[in-house]
Amino acid sequence: MLSSVPEQADRLLIALLQMAQADGLRDWFNRIAAIVGARKQPKEIERVLEAAQAADPAARVSVITGLGDGVRRARSSLHKTVPPRFKPMLTALADEAQSAALNDAVKLDRRVDAVGGVDHRIDVVGIDRMLFGSHAPLFYVEAAVLKLRESQLSQSQADAVRRNNARRLLAAGK
Repeated sequence: MLSSVPEQADRLLIALLQMAQADGLRDWFNRIAAIVGARKQPKEIERVLEAAQAADPAARVSVITGLGDGVRRARSSLHKTVPPRFKPMLTALADEAQSAALNDAVKLDRRVDAVGGVDHRIDVVGIDRMLFGSHAPLFYVEAAVLKLRESQLSQSQADAVRRNNARRLLAAGK
């Protein structure tokens, strides 16, 4: 069904977001947002993000992660696609995911969902501005390694985060 409406996916998603009883639609928000993201049409993405700003937080997360998934499938990133005025909203989402993943008081299923935060953080700031960090000794190094391993990064992107970006920064400081 969704594959038959890619040109109207943004309008469909906006209409669903505006429905008062949208609780059962979050999975649909994510799927339709992925279609919008894969199309990489700036005006469509902008309209969807405007609607997401007014939506409840869970719906907003579903839409933004869906957009990110779609844009990544189209071999780009939200960092390159999203207008600057929406970047604070993306940064807040990435910060929230990172905080949840590192917080022992948060339910395990929410922490596992937050593991995908590496991909979304990169969408916000760009691969060339990411460095690996574990928050050791306060947190287990293995948790940070798992997040990186379970991300959707290519080998060259993971190498950039693990070491190449740090080497570049350290060489620039000499």
